[in-house]
Amino acid sequence: KPPFRRFLRFVVLSISWTFLSITCAFVIICHAYVTLLRKWLGVQKRKITKSAVTNIFRFVSCHKPDPITVEGYNEFIACHYFEFSTQVIDFEAQPQRFAFPQENSNQPLIYTPDFLVRLHDQQEVYFEIKPHSITLTDKFRQKWQLLQKAFGERDLSLELVTDRQLMR
Repeated sequence: KPPFRRFLRFVVLSISWTFLSITCAFVIICHAYVTLLRKWLGVQKRKITKSAVTNIFRFVSCHKPDPITVEGYNEFIACHYFEFSTQVIDFEAQPQRFAFPQENSNQPLIYTPDFLVRLHDQQEVYFEIKPHSITLTDKFRQKWQLLQKAFGERDLSLELVTDRQLMR
């Protein structure tokens, strides 16, 4: 019996390691495919680097291999909400840049949402995290109306979350 048990244990471990290796290879191939697809489509993900203006935070997720880099404490708190929400499948910080035409300017409005959140009902929602005091300014309201209109024309959803909502 002991040699058979050792053999059986060896077979089970071999199958487990093989499955794990195949899964890792699949994840690596998918990541490479998404990266190539983004380059081909011209979709760039914004990279957050050191800044003298904003504080940079790194959120370590239970579900992702790499830490998520965000700008500011409010975005860091939002990561906690997304991580532990039962409605959220996945979330991504600074997912992609958008260029929207402006009415009185030749220069497009370049905009990067703070988060892209994928929900269980297959819906994808972009989130902008702002301090409540900034949302009261006329400049922000004009920009927000333009963004809402532009996202609506592309059938995308953009939501605003303030620090007051995060600190409840």
